Amino acid sequence: MTGFIGRHQTPLLLVSLITISIYLMSLDMRNPEKTLIIEKGIMAIIGPFQSASVGVYGFFSNAIDDYINLVNTNRDNKRLRRRVSRLEAQNTSLIEEQIQNKRLRRIVNLEESMRYDLLVCSVIGVDPSRFFSSVFIDRGSRDGVSINMPVTTYSGIAGKVIKVSARTARVQLLTDARSSIAVLVQRSRAAGILQGNGSNICEMVYIDAEADLKPGDTVISSGFGGIFPKGLRVGKVRSVVKKKGALTKSCSISTFINVLHLEEVFVLMAERKDELEALKRENW
Repeated sequence: MTGFIGRHQTPLLLVSLITISIYLMSLDMRNPEKTLIIEKGIMAIIGPFQSASVGVYGFFSNAIDDYINLVNTNRDNKRLRRRVSRLEAQNTSLIEEQIQNKRLRRIVNLEESMRYDLLVCSVIGVDPSRFFSSVFIDRGSRDGVSINMPVTTYSGIAGKVIKVSARTARVQLLTDARSSIAVLVQRSRAAGILQGNGSNICEMVYIDAEADLKPGDTVISSGFGGIFPKGLRVGKVRSVVKKKGALTKSCSISTFINVLHLEEVFVLMAERKDELEALKRENW
């Protein structure tokens, strides 16, 4: 019997409380005064249990509310993070589109200002060593590219084609130590040869000792040598070196291109016939 009560203590307690409550209600209806005395005694006994029950209920109720709020907060955070990720992706796409639109406008402007048809190429490989610099482009002989074709950028001369396959070509940059380009100072028309040394700073040599040069002068291609047409931008004079008694002097040139950040170049193809006809009429 004791074992049975021990195992079913809680259900029996609940049944007893319910029975007592029903009994009090029946007394209340028959004799309210007697009920009041008994009720006070019963309430004194079950009061702590009720308080504990209310406390436990409040604790679990608050815990459940907190859990629900936490779940809702986590869900809102995840939704906001997904939205931020989408907005960042859209922003990146918009920025890239703006860059592409700007690039296309620059190509159109460059094509309009050039006497040559331009073949737009992407740089797909870089081979910069200490002194020898070249890049690989995604156009080759099937696109009309051939050896010694000049290659330029928005800013100025990049180099010339030195090797060609069907789909790709290798471009020797003007910074290559083996590169030499006939150039002149745009302001004073002083002529010389631009030689690469493996960096963005090249050297202009064989300049007449009395030639007018000063830092900041723009250097362009002279057109001599049969590869680079006249007037293509090359760089700016940084400093001039003249040795006492020497017949020539030299200067360092900052190139307009950065060989480490080449993404797109243009191969100068055949001269436009309409441009040639216009030049002939002007010269005639």
